[in-house]
Amino acid sequence: MKNQRGSLSALTVCLVMAAVSLAGLVFDGGAAINEYQRLSDLAENAARAGAQEIVGAREGDLHIDSRAAIETSRHYLHMFGAIGEVQVTANSVTVELSGDPPIQILGSFGLHGRRIHVLRTARIVSG
Repeated sequence: MKNQRGSLSALTVCLVMAAVSLAGLVFDGGAAINEYQRLSDLAENAARAGAQEIVGAREGDLHIDSRAAIETSRHYLHMFGAIGEVQVTANSVTVELSGDPPIQILGSFGLHGRRIHVLRTARIVSG
């Protein structure tokens, strides 16, 4: 019995560290998923807003006004405090966003977050 002295303390420390690590994975992982979803929604909606800047319908040359599409997409992103890259072709608008999810619990263990990168495209469809 005497040679097992302190083994309960080591077990308790291991269990507490495991519980904190698991809580960190759940909490910080959820924050990363939430940030990805937020960026994805912003990029998708900004691309859709820009893709609505259609010109040339009466002439039969349906295409996106690139200057207006970039301005509209950037304005949409600015309303939500985001800055991203907008690329326009004749029939599509692509918005690219990046962000860093907050790491709170796992940061105390020296783990740092990964950068999230989202690319969404909206295309015009005639018909």
